[in-house]
Amino acid sequence: MNRKIGTLLLTLIFGITSCSSSFIARTKNKNIKLSGIDEKSIKVGTENEKVLILFDKNELITLFQNDLADFYDQSVKSKIDELNSLKSDLIFPEKEWKGKLKFTEYESKFLKLLKAGKAEIIDKKDNEKVVSIKYTFIMDKLGGQDGYFSFKNGEEFYRILIALGE
Repeated sequence: MNRKIGTLLLTLIFGITSCSSSFIARTKNKNIKLSGIDEKSIKVGTENEKVLILFDKNELITLFQNDLADFYDQSVKSKIDELNSLKSDLIFPEKEWKGKLKFTEYESKFLKLLKAGKAEIIDKKDNEKVVSIKYTFIMDKLGGQDGYFSFKNGEEFYRILIALGE
């Protein structure tokens, strides 16, 4: 009886470890050189405990207008109007908006601009501008997709959920 239980436990442990190690279907890494933002431009961005991430307001408007040209959506139109009316910088604290449906459109634009290097990132630890970052894309076997941004030393500072899996 003990032998059967032991065999069953070993089989179960082996099955769990072999499944978990192959859960990731695809990974891509990319090094990104940041071009920065014109000092005179109005900035829109987000911040967390590690970094302040800034984008040019006009770059965001262009991305939203491209979406609007493909498919008219009143919420996208209102975001364009909101951005056009800005007279000073707008920073969204990550803890207040992360994961809320209202900001998913902003976050998808943040992802595009970060991947293109059209951002300014300030490391809060030493209060200096970051010159280059690393982007890691991970897709799991259930179709979930995540984007991870990290400093050159590998320390992650920002994560974006791109798509939910099954």
